[in-house]
Amino acid sequence: CDLETLSLTAEDLRRGEIYETEVDREKFRKRTGNLEDYLSGLEMELLINKANKADLPRVHQLVHKTNQFNLTTRRYSFADIDEFPDRDDTDGDVLRNRDRFGDNGLVGVSIIKKEVEDATWSIDSLLMSCRVLGRTLEKGFLRHILEELKALGCRYVIGEFVPTRKNALVKDFYREAGFQIMEDQAESAKWILDLQSYVPPALPW
Repeated sequence: CDLETLSLTAEDLRRGEIYETEVDREKFRKRTGNLEDYLSGLEMELLINKANKADLPRVHQLVHKTNQFNLTTRRYSFADIDEFPDRDDTDGDVLRNRDRFGDNGLVGVSIIKKEVEDATWSIDSLLMSCRVLGRTLEKGFLRHILEELKALGCRYVIGEFVPTRKNALVKDFYREAGFQIMEDQAESAKWILDLQSYVPPALPW
């Protein structure tokens, strides 16, 4: 048994409350006329920051349980995740989301790694809880990652997609974000983006 997975997260303790807010969102979605009105009417906020020690149980939980929106499905140990913030070649963020109906808590994780070339970083892991899919939060999260890397002097960003039985949903994520294909093989595909030509997307909220 992996004892690391037994820690209860804040999201676990609020599961009933989170479920009730999802019911309210679904009722609101049915009342609105279209997706754009629904998304703008949610009045969503994205709160993005570096993970702290208190976040680690939830980050570990998402890394191990998230399958649908997970570009590479790499399963890191608690010890690995704990040491990432102390490494010069690794960076990353956690995403929290709240809206007019309530707080969804910590719902997204990114792990970014520096390549041998000084001006190139790769998105090692990018994942998001299935309960917030369909709200374009992933576009806002990626936009923050890319703007943050550009501010650090990064020129090229590499994104990887490793297919599984469950993550076909994100097969075209990097292409739709403006990345260009580098290599496309059965076991994985790699995409690259030149940040000098990057134009942040407009979002419906």
